Amino acid sequence: MQQHINDRTEVLAYNMRSVSDSDSSSSHQDDPPPFNQLMPGENGSPGVYIPEDLPVEDGMIRVRRGLSSMISEISLGVDAADLSDGEEDVEELAPKKGMHQRGGLLGLLPLEEELSLSDESDDSDDESDSGGGKMPAKEEGPKIKGKEVMQVTDQIVNDQYGDTGLYTGSVTVEALVPHGEGILLYENSRIYDGTWEDGRWHGRGKWTNTNGDYYDGDFVNEKRHGYGTYTWPNGNEYIGYFVDDNRQGQGLFKFANGAVYEGEFHNGHFEGKGSYSFGTGMYDGEWKAGKYHGHGFLLNADGSSYTGRFEEGLQHGRGEENRVDGSVVEGIWTRGRAPVAW
Repeated sequence: MQQHINDRTEVLAYNMRSVSDSDSSSSHQDDPPPFNQLMPGENGSPGVYIPEDLPVEDGMIRVRRGLSSMISEISLGVDAADLSDGEEDVEELAPKKGMHQRGGLLGLLPLEEELSLSDESDDSDDESDSGGGKMPAKEEGPKIKGKEVMQVTDQIVNDQYGDTGLYTGSVTVEALVPHGEGILLYENSRIYDGTWEDGRWHGRGKWTNTNGDYYDGDFVNEKRHGYGTYTWPNGNEYIGYFVDDNRQGQGLFKFANGAVYEGEFHNGHFEGKGSYSFGTGMYDGEWKAGKYHGHGFLLNADGSSYTGRFEEGLQHGRGEENRVDGSVVEGIWTRGRAPVAW
């Protein structure tokens, strides 16, 4: 910061000359370095003596690093000086160690770390120091499962498999793929509305196929996995568990014609133990690959019934049939044929 001296000192017209050119030959080796005098103006105001290697420019002393030891040797002979800018008050500086007061002037020349007499201030240092030398941390946006996301509306995006569509919901800031809650209308008119993870259907959601099928339930990595409902355009409906896109575990299958199966499924088929109702008839027993298989009870629509073994949907093995006329047939059935009476 540049200091200004008032009119009484008139140091703006100073010129430099050697203090004693004639006495230089009598100087001793241990004498302090030669001094230069800043000459006063015509009014004869006192001079200011400074070491000759202290830089002076336009009447101002400029301090550079390495001169702190010499700054303390400056002798100011001016009686008084106005160091203010003329329009605003400058806070008076307290004397500091390593500085002299001479001739009634408070000659405050701070050490090298504390004084800058350059014409321009270094704003960059102030900015860095004001924050403790550290840039403020970037404020992060909301995160879903550890990934920063943002909201988009009617944005063209690709899912994890490269399929394109118009999307509204949250996407990752890094890859701009669906992540979190959102709905995607695919180019082929498929629709997925639900939870996403890294561009894949993952979580709870509803998928509508181009043929009108739709599934509402749990997804894991784009597959139906967990509990859900699958509905066909013809009116058939499955409610139950899925594993890797297949009906698996306990479930309920309702046919459009009114028939109902309730029981176990395996790889999409009735398999295990289950009950099947159709019109006035029903089957309750063991199944395999969608057919009666094992031990079961079959009630026919005409009121007759069979209890016994089945194989691939047919009575096969030992069983008992109760006919409509009240007769009972026991024996070994073969591929659906009743035993021959002896």
